[in-house]
Amino acid sequence: EYKYDGVRIIAIVQSGAATLYSRNGKILTNFPHIEEALSKTYFNDYVFDGEVMSEDFQALMKQVHRKSGAKTDDAYLALFDVLSLKEFNNGKSICNTIERKQILKDMPFDSPIRVVDYHEIDFDTDAGQVQFQELNKTALEKGYEGLMIKPINDVYTCKRSHAWLKIKPFIEVSLEIVD
Repeated sequence: EYKYDGVRIIAIVQSGAATLYSRNGKILTNFPHIEEALSKTYFNDYVFDGEVMSEDFQALMKQVHRKSGAKTDDAYLALFDVLSLKEFNNGKSICNTIERKQILKDMPFDSPIRVVDYHEIDFDTDAGQVQFQELNKTALEKGYEGLMIKPINDVYTCKRSHAWLKIKPFIEVSLEIVD
C-alpha cells in the first residue's frame, strides 16, 4: 500500500453511530462528516483503521484537536483495514490481510471514505523486486511517504507490531563540520 501521511484513526461503529479515536484512544470530534459517513447500520459492530487525510497536512494537524471552529470539510478517511468489534475486543482478527481487504472492498462507502489500494508482490522473485521498485518510485512521485509492506496471511493485532513495515526513502546530506 502507499504510505499515507495523515492522522491515524480507529473508528468504532455501534448502534448506528461512529466514534473516531486517535492512536492513543482519545476521542476525535472534529470530523463530523466522516463520523456521519460511517454512522450507518450497515457498518454496525465494525472497527475501521485508517488515516484522515487532507490536501494540506500542516493545516490538518492544526485542526485535529481544536476546541471549536475546526475546518476539516476537505478531509477524507483513507481506510486500510477492518475487523469486527468482537475481534477488536479480543485483541486480534480471525481473517488474514487479504480477507480483510476483500471485506473493505465489498462495503458501500460514500464520500469522504476511500479504501486504500494495495498490490500483492512476491518479494522472492525478480519480477516482484522490479514491481516493488516501480511502486515505491510511483508512491514518491505521487507525494506519498513511501510504502507499507504487510504480510498477506497476517492477522490484525490490536497493539504495535513489527508485521507492518514502513518503507520510506533515505535522505542523505553531506555536511562539512566547521566547529
